[in-house]
Amino acid sequence: MDDGPNPSSGVITPVRGVVVAAVATLVATTAAALPGDLVAGEVAVLRWANDLPRGVGAPMQLVMHLGASLGALVVVAVAALARRWRLAAAALVGLLVARLVAGGLKVAVDRARPPALLADVVVRQHLPADPGFPSAHAAVAAALAVVAGWEAPRLRIPLAALAVAIGLARLYVGVHLPLDVLGGWALGVLAGLAAVTVVHPRVPPHPGPAPWSGSTVPRSRRP
Repeated sequence: MDDGPNPSSGVITPVRGVVVAAVATLVATTAAALPGDLVAGEVAVLRWANDLPRGVGAPMQLVMHLGASLGALVVVAVAALARRWRLAAAALVGLLVARLVAGGLKVAVDRARPPALLADVVVRQHLPADPGFPSAHAAVAAALAVVAGWEAPRLRIPLAALAVAIGLARLYVGVHLPLDVLGGWALGVLAGLAAVTVVHPRVPPHPGPAPWSGSTVPRSRRP
């Protein structure tokens, strides 16, 4: 069976590596979250993020809303208004996949939110009633970062940084544990790549660095 572009082109192989890493991370975090107990290191990371100075945490809390469904739909609408139809479609697919799978995992894993497991957690927003694992905000943010980074490879680093900031913001506001966010990021990467697979061609739309790798796509040469 034809496997698409030659892996030596630097396009397919790095993406497969990302898929393997994301699947492994999602499986590992889900398995660790199932017992419902805190995992080693979670308390220290949560305390660090939850105690960030307001000058650092407040801006992250502001951009955190891009990981919510409404924020993601705004991104889809802006892309559509700019006639970036593939970006709008892929962002919408990524949002739906991330939200639906996150919702299913929340029910299956049923992990408590931080205040139920730790004392003195500062909660800076309304505490959601649903279970904590995985973080849907982190999943949606990562999915949008993958989709937009595929369309605009030069922006993939700031987009990834934005997704990281949104995940850390969920710790800062005290509504998620680190494992929730890590699992959400992994799920979001897979949701974003699924959306790209459905909407985009298998080769990046513009010549230049292949998404998620440092390699380049060779330009065609005229005879």
